[in-house]
Amino acid sequence: DLFSNDSSFENSILKSDNEDDFIITNLPDINFKDKLIEAKQQEELAEAKRLDELAKTKRLEEELAEAKRLKEIAETKRLEELAEAKRLEELAETKRLEELAEAKQQEEFAEAKRLEDIAETKRLEDELNEAKRLKDLTETKRLEDELNEAKRLEELAENKRLKEIAETKRLEDLAETKRLEDELAEAKRLEELAETKRLEELAEAKRLENLAETKRLEKLAEAKRLEELAEAKRLEELAKKNLTKVPNKSNVVLNHKTNHDSNFFTVQVASVKEINPDRVNAEKLDEKDLFYSDLNNNYYAMNFGKFKNYASAHKEAIRLNNKGIKGVYVTKYQNNNRVKVSSNDIQQENIDPKLVEKDMNMIGYKALSKSISGKLIQIGSFINWDAHEYDEIFENIESTIYYELQNNNVVKFFVGPFEEQDVLIRLREIKKIIPDAFIYNP
Repeated sequence: DLFSNDSSFENSILKSDNEDDFIITNLPDINFKDKLIEAKQQEELAEAKRLDELAKTKRLEEELAEAKRLKEIAETKRLEELAEAKRLEELAETKRLEELAEAKQQEEFAEAKRLEDIAETKRLEDELNEAKRLKDLTETKRLEDELNEAKRLEELAENKRLKEIAETKRLEDLAETKRLEDELAEAKRLEELAETKRLEELAEAKRLENLAETKRLEKLAEAKRLEELAEAKRLEELAKKNLTKVPNKSNVVLNHKTNHDSNFFTVQVASVKEINPDRVNAEKLDEKDLFYSDLNNNYYAMNFGKFKNYASAHKEAIRLNNKGIKGVYVTKYQNNNRVKVSSNDIQQENIDPKLVEKDMNMIGYKALSKSISGKLIQIGSFINWDAHEYDEIFENIESTIYYELQNNNVVKFFVGPFEEQDVLIRLREIKKIIPDAFIYNP
C-alpha cells in the first residue's frame, strides 16, 4: 500500500545507460529490502526479454543471410543459363552460316554439273542421232521377227491356258465324282453294317426260337422218322416211273437210304424240273447221300448229304467243286423246310485261307496284297464263293481279278489297280457288265 500510493516510487528507480546496473534515489526506508528484491526480479525479467529479443534478432539475421545466399546462388545459376543460351545461340548462328556456305557450294556444284550435263546431253544426242540412223537400217527386219515371235508365244500361251482350263475342269469332275462315290460307298457300308446287325439279331432271335423248338421237334422226330421211312419207299417207286410231280407233306423227297434228320445243312448240286434216276447218276455221286427237295417253283433241288453245321457242309461243297461239279453251294433246312443261311451260321466256320487260295488259283484269281497301290473297283461279294456262280460274268472282264477273305467269311472280288485319272473311266466300262460295281475305299 505504501508503494502503490507513492507515485514517486516509479520515478525513483532509473536505469543506467548500459543496463547493467541502476541508480536508486529518493527510496523510502519502509521495506526497502523487499522492494529491492522485486526490483531485482524485474531487472532479470527485462534481461531475459532482452536476450530473447537478441536471439530473435540473430535468427532473423541468419535467415536474411541464408536468403541472400540462396538469392546469390539463383542469380549465379540464371547468369550461367543466360551464358549457356548465348553459347547455344552462337552455335546455331555458326551452324546457319556453315549451312549457308554449304548450300552456296552445292549451288555452285549443281551449276557446274548442269553445264556438264548440257555438254553431255549434246554429245549423247549426237551419238543417238548417229545410232538411230544406223538402227533404222535393221529395225524393220527386227520388228518383223519380234512380231512373228510374239504371235507364236501368244498362241503357245493360249494353248496352254486352254489345256489348264480343261485340266482344271477334269480335276474338278474327278473330285466331284470321287466325293459322290465316297458318299455312296459310305452309305453302302453303313447299309451293309445295318443289314449285318439286323441279320445277326434275327439269327440270335431265331437261335433262341430254335432252342425252344428243338425240344418239341425231338419228341416228334422219332414218330415222323418212321412215317417218312414208309413214305420214302413209296416215293422211290414213283421216281422210277419218271413222275414230274411228287406229292409230299414236307417238301423233301427222301431217298430210302438217306438219313431222316429234319434239321440240317446240305449241298445243292443241281436244280431240275423233274426227278429222273438217270439225272441222279449223272453226277456220279454216292446214291445213298442224294435226295431231292421241292423248291415250290416247279423245280426240285438235288442235294447231297446232311450235315449238322455250315462248316461241314461247306467243306463238302468245296470238295465237290474240286472234283469238277460246278455251281454247288450250301443250303439250310429246318423241319425239312428250306430257310436262308444266316450270317451267324457262316461266321461259325473257321475257314483256312489256303483252302480259299487253292480254290481261287484254279481259275486264275489272285489274293489281294496289302501293299498294292492304286485304286480298286469292287465287283462282287459272295458268301457261297465256292459255288463260282460269278465265273461266267467275270470272264467278260479283261483286268486281273483279285479276291480277299473277310473276317465274316465273305469273299470280296476286285479289279485293278488303276491310276487316279483312269479309275472313273474303267468304272464306267465295268458297270456295263456289273451295274453295282463301285470304287473300293478300304
